[in-house]
Amino acid sequence: MPELTTSVTLGGLMDRGYVAVGDGHRAKLEELGGTGPYFLRAGNLGDSGFDWLGLERFRAIGDERLRRKIGQPGDTVITTKGNSTGRVGIVPKDAPSFVYSPHLSYWRSLDHGQIDPRYLYYWSRSPEFRAQLRAMAHGTDMAPYLSLADQARLTITLPSIDRQQAIAEVLGALDDKIIVDSDIRSSSSTLISALYDEAAMADGLTEMKLGEVLDVTFGAAFSSSHFNERRLGLPLIRIRDLKTETPQIWTTQRLPRDRVVQSGDTVAGMDGEFRPMIWAGDSGLLNQRVFYATSRIGGGAALAREILRGPLAEIEGYKTGTTVAHLNKGDLDAVAVKVPSRIALGRFESLTDPLVWRMVGAARESTALALLRDTLLPYLMAGKLRVKDAERVVGNAT
Repeated sequence: MPELTTSVTLGGLMDRGYVAVGDGHRAKLEELGGTGPYFLRAGNLGDSGFDWLGLERFRAIGDERLRRKIGQPGDTVITTKGNSTGRVGIVPKDAPSFVYSPHLSYWRSLDHGQIDPRYLYYWSRSPEFRAQLRAMAHGTDMAPYLSLADQARLTITLPSIDRQQAIAEVLGALDDKIIVDSDIRSSSSTLISALYDEAAMADGLTEMKLGEVLDVTFGAAFSSSHFNERRLGLPLIRIRDLKTETPQIWTTQRLPRDRVVQSGDTVAGMDGEFRPMIWAGDSGLLNQRVFYATSRIGGGAALAREILRGPLAEIEGYKTGTTVAHLNKGDLDAVAVKVPSRIALGRFESLTDPLVWRMVGAARESTALALLRDTLLPYLMAGKLRVKDAERVVGNAT
């Protein structure tokens, strides 16, 4: 017997008291600068989740109107204005206290016996929602915008609560493992930095020019006429890809001095934020405004990132406030760094190389799990795949 479903608008669910839909608070300057809840902006919701670092904080929460804008675990969050309109996330259980800003809306299940919170989140990633989003937010020549009135008109197909929970459980198992992989990457990265700091405090430090320590290659200017999304040629690693580690453009062009970046290599962006990172995505060509660095003196795969951490943070600090902060070769040539002894570098390499490959392995597993989740999701939401069949697939993958 086919699964019974109900088609209802989000506004209808609000009228029944099953769901709350709201938007963010337009903060005044005098409200910020304290130690209260964080102020979550649309830019802090990315494809890989929430970024809580560097957020402004409120002085206090005394206004009841402001209290209603405080996020809760399980909220589905959606960006509502600009080119990022429709980016979604779900507030995790361990999220800090925060207030939504303008251009963010939240959908909150008020009755978990009717609407499973995670099902609501996965519905926001479904083709049914995406088709309505394109019609509403992108249907004019104006900048994309999804108003509260638009959101109330969204039509959602709801199966029984048992099926909602089963779908959320299957897809949630994949997301839970992705979170574990993210924690592995984060803890490994932190440990690598701690081991380098320990090596840098040992006796035998030598001051050297950065160019003597690292071999730095700047990305090339590839012609857009060779770009494609059909996976022809090699992936092109652009500055925008550093956060996702998933290039979106391929190129058939090769240049005399181009650089193919491999997993485990150190790269950094040259605009805005200068943050060295260990690349964990697929091999790809390095585009302009991104540079690659490798050690000339041994020390393993992680040494280039650790050598660059301090100098790039300092350069970013004194360039902050310019219209657009750019990093250039002259900035790096002027840097002097203190390098640990050969013995300390050898120990650092032996301890950190396994951690680098642990990070890369966790990242690659996350990518595969996310692809599986995104493949299963539309079929589960449309009732074209039995939950039991999806459970077997997920069980084999995790």
